[in-house]
Amino acid sequence: MSRARVIAVAGGLLLFVALIAVAYIAGRRDGRAIADGKQAAVDRAVAAERGKREAAVAKGDAAGQARETDRQTHVREITRETNTITERPVYRNVCVDADGVRILDRAAAVANGDDPRPSAGGAGEPAQAAPGG
Repeated sequence: MSRARVIAVAGGLLLFVALIAVAYIAGRRDGRAIADGKQAAVDRAVAAERGKREAAVAKGDAAGQARETDRQTHVREITRETNTITERPVYRNVCVDADGVRILDRAAAVANGDDPRPSAGGAGEPAQAAPGG
C-alpha cells in the first residue's frame, strides 16, 4: 500500500471516530432533554396534586372551625362549685382516733374468728357494766 492510501485510511478512521463521538454527544444531549422534559412533567403533576391536597386540607380545616364555632354557640358549659364541710379533721399528727381504734379492734377480732362485739374497756371507750347486775 502506498503512503497516500494509508493516510487516507487513517484519515477516514479518524473521521469515522469523530462522527461517532459527535453522534454520541448529540444523543446524550437529546436524552437529557427528553429526561428533563419528563421530570418537569412529573414535577408539574406533583405540584398540582399537592395544591389539590392542600386545598382539601384548608377546606376541611375551615369546616372544622365552623363546626367548633357552631358547637360553642349551642353548648353551654356549666361549672358548679360545692362546699365541703369537714366534721373531723382527717389528717393530723395522731394516727388513729378512738373510733378508728375501735373499728380496727373489731376488724382484727373478725379476722381472728373472735366475737366481733365491742369489748369492755377497749381503746377510747368506757368499760360497760356486766349484764344482769
